[in-house]
Amino acid sequence: MFQEVNRFCRLCGAGEIDDFTTVSDRILYHRCRNCSYISRDEAHRLSAEDEKKRYQLHNNSPDNPGYVEWINRFLDFIFKSPLPGGSRILDFGSGPEPVMAVMMEKLGYQVFTEDPYFSPEKPGGCFQLITSLEVFEHLSNPSEVLQQLASRLTENGRLCVSTEFLPGDMERFEYWRYRSDETHIGLFTVDGLIEAGERAGFEVEDCDGVRYISFRLAQR
Repeated sequence: MFQEVNRFCRLCGAGEIDDFTTVSDRILYHRCRNCSYISRDEAHRLSAEDEKKRYQLHNNSPDNPGYVEWINRFLDFIFKSPLPGGSRILDFGSGPEPVMAVMMEKLGYQVFTEDPYFSPEKPGGCFQLITSLEVFEHLSNPSEVLQQLASRLTENGRLCVSTEFLPGDMERFEYWRYRSDETHIGLFTVDGLIEAGERAGFEVEDCDGVRYISFRLAQR
């Protein structure tokens, strides 16, 4: 049975939800008819303790050249619009080892980290930029998080997100590598995330259509 909490979309708030179960691994998902956001049913999600253990298994260290190169590709996307030296940046969902935060510090920025498991203290003040590398797919309430992050940005501040967007052909979903991670509980289309960002007070600055999107606070 589906959980009652899933009867409305956690991205756009719509109440028209379709349920489906994958054939290969029998996981129940909920898809919003309005924004196409797909969420994994709560019965198929890890506990907080098991989720933390899963993150600790990642080889996300500065000694992993593939991981560092992967971060550099995101940083190239982010800093197509450079920031003044010394700007305050929040790395939201920094993980067990804040490699990207250290890399941004080396570029001359003040970088703060925040992560519910590994850096739980919430830094004060506002930021010129908030980065979120492979975090949004782990969120149980992405709409609420977008609104909270918008409130923590300075005027004209930016939010840059990396999350792999849903394939255009949903027949690929069954064997899509990205959904196989048990911690990936929410999956977005490009348009769905853009519309959610706009409701939170953002406007789209840039998007590669694959996994990177940059928002800027709309003029108030």
